[in-house]
This record gives sequence, C-alpha cells and structure tokens, in this order.
Amino acid sequence: MESLFFATSPTLRREALAALAAAGPLHQVRLPFAPMPAWVVTGYAETRAALADSRLVKNSPNGGIPGPPMDPDLEDGLAQDMLSMDPPRHTRLRKLVNMAFTRRRVDLLEPAIRALTASLLDDVEKQLAATGEADMISLFARPLPFTVICDLLGIPEEARARMAKYSTTDSPGKDNAAQARDVLACIRELVADKRAEPADDLLSALIQARDDGEQLTEGELTSMVQLLFVAGHETTVSLLANGIFAQLTNPDQFVTVRDDPSRWGEAVEEVLRFDGPVVTALPRFAAEPMEIAGRQIAAGDIVLISVLAANHDGARFDDPATLQLTRETAGHLSFGHGIHHCIGAPLARLQGRIAMGAFAERFPDVRLAVEPDALRLEPSLIFNKLEALPVRRD
Repeated sequence: MESLFFATSPTLRREALAALAAAGPLHQVRLPFAPMPAWVVTGYAETRAALADSRLVKNSPNGGIPGPPMDPDLEDGLAQDMLSMDPPRHTRLRKLVNMAFTRRRVDLLEPAIRALTASLLDDVEKQLAATGEADMISLFARPLPFTVICDLLGIPEEARARMAKYSTTDSPGKDNAAQARDVLACIRELVADKRAEPADDLLSALIQARDDGEQLTEGELTSMVQLLFVAGHETTVSLLANGIFAQLTNPDQFVTVRDDPSRWGEAVEEVLRFDGPVVTALPRFAAEPMEIAGRQIAAGDIVLISVLAANHDGARFDDPATLQLTRETAGHLSFGHGIHHCIGAPLARLQGRIAMGAFAERFPDVRLAVEPDALRLEPSLIFNKLEALPVRRD
C-alpha cells in the first residue's frame, strides 16, 4: 500500500494501481500516525458509494487521530472549511459559498486565463532559448492557477508573495505554525479591506453572501480562502503538470485533439481519470459499525478513499492503465462525489482546457528532458504531484 501513497515515480504508481486492482476493492492497513485500524477503498463502485455514505464522517466519533493540539487561533481561522465539516454545518457552508462561487464568475475569468497562459508560455520560450531546458511546473503549471486564484479572490499584488509561500503546504497550520500565523494575519487583513471597500471579486461576494440572515463567520471566511489556496490551487497545479506529461509521453493520442481544439475538454477528462491530481480523499471515520465490500468496519476506524485507484478499476474502465482520449470518461471520481464534490471543478477544467491546448499549439517540438522514470513524485498521502517536469526542444 505504501507504493500507492509514496511511489517515487509515475511508473511505480501505475504499477501499484494495477496491483491494488487485482487484489480487491478494500484493503486493511496500519498507518504510522494512527493507532486505530485503517482501510483503503480502491474499487470504483465501493469508492463512489463510500464518498456518498453519510456514515463516513470527517470528524471521528472517538476523537480522531492523536496529535499535538492545534493553536486555537489557527484552528478557528484556518480549519473551519467545508472540506473538514459534516452536515448540518457543511450544508450551511456549501449553500453560502455556492451563492458566491458561481459559474458566471468562473466564465468571466476565461479571457484573463488565456492572456496569462500566453504570457507564461512566453517565459517558457525565453528559458528554452537561454538554457535549452525549462521546468514546466515552476514556470507554468504552478504560477498559472496561483495567479488565477488571486485574481478570483481579488488579492492585491502586495499580498501575493505572502500567500505564495503558503499555497504549497499540505497541512495548513500544523507543520509550520509560524508561517500559518503570518498567512492567517494576511487573510484577515484582506477580509477587513474587502469589508471596508467591496469589489467585484469572490472574497467580497463571500463576505456579502446571506441565506435567511446567516453569513459566513470570520473563521469560516478565512478558512475558505486557505482552502482555495491549498486544496484548489495545488490540485490544479498537478492537473496541468500531469496533462503536459501525458502529452509528452503519449503524443499519438493527442494528434486528433491538436487538429480539433474543441476536443480538449475530452482530453482533460481522460487525464483526470488516468493521472488525476488526488490519490486519496481526506480521511474519513466510520461513525458506526458498517460494511464495505463484505468486510466489517468498526466505529472509529479510518477509511481512506482512493479516487485515483477507483479510476483505474477495470470493472468500470476498460484497459484503465492506458490513456485513451476517445474513451467515455463520464463518472470518473477525480473531483469526488456526493456532498464534498469539488466546488472548484469548473475552474480547474477551464484552466486545463486552456493550458493544455495552448501548450500543444505553442510547443509541438518539445520533449521531456529526462526519461519518464527519472521524474519524481512528491511523497503525499493526498496529492499526486510531480516535483518537476523538465522539457527541451528536439
């Protein structure tokens, strides 16, 4: 199981996915950081059901995973987000956020995303001309979604450097408390500024959102901002990087898409299925004794739901280890399922279509600068992300 979570290369991770699929839809494991039993769900049908099962909750009935207590101020300011909540509080938060984070607001970003994409690819061009090699993550896949999130929220330029240091943290407020306090202070300043002078941006809309007289609390507002920067930003970085990696390692698959740009949406969906940005959803706990795939799960047990493994289940997708842009990908689980389905999915898809299409058009003569097996994945229980993606011209 460690080979799935902590694979060092894309090839090793795909081998782990194939092995898990052959071994069944549910696996009992021991996690080094948790004393209670843990289970990993990998089958497609079981994963889809688990994601929507109200008996699997974010807050453990037995107190959760032991660890040092989080600073109360950081917990209030950074941990009051939808991804960490169960109903009914999650229901209230989701409804308020949906009022602000509309499809119209996402669609209005398209011209700016296209312009930013072109500008960042100019930087890649300059780097290739200067040194013969460029890292597509540091020059393109990371700055694109970071800038888009900042534009969406209305973050001023002077605050972006502080937020940039925080956007790559897997566990906000836990691993680096000093950094988290700095960023929380920054977010609180932004909220205060937007309260005083609202603008046409998502942060102002979140502040103003009301439902039957209810609004987001200060802690919920600041937590939502950090959620967008960590969960929303980091997953889109991986989507873009994995999409470019797919183009470079499966060029024949992308010929028809390059000839017909209207099909980039299909390409993005298959990349999401084949090499999605998330390995497992955030841990859940069994709120009561239950059964998954014929196995008994005790109340309080940890349940990890691997959406990446589910997307490689041969019972749902034929020849799942092969990238096939013509396949029917409806139902892939890269954005989750049920009440925690990713609220930022339309924005991630939009960036994927624009970025992958622009890269293909601009750099048809670019190839990987190293062998695919030389690429390294960052060790993570949650994210499926490359450390770097060096390219060079033929």
